[in-house]
Amino acid sequence: MTEHEVSEYLRIPEGTLRNWRSTQPERLPALKQGRMIRYARSTVESFFANEKPGAGTPGEDTNA
Repeated sequence: MTEHEVSEYLRIPEGTLRNWRSTQPERLPALKQGRMIRYARSTVESFFANEKPGAGTPGEDTNA
């Protein structure tokens, strides 16, 4: 998945993904292919399923 696709899927800004990639690479591992950054779909889905609600996490509806 591209950075944009992951951003839309998790409903977080692309800048957050870039921040995590540089400061917390183990949080959501990315693969670099040439100049492109890719995320494994299984890794993204696992991340989404395991994040704790209530901490501004992906997929959380903050307007509820």
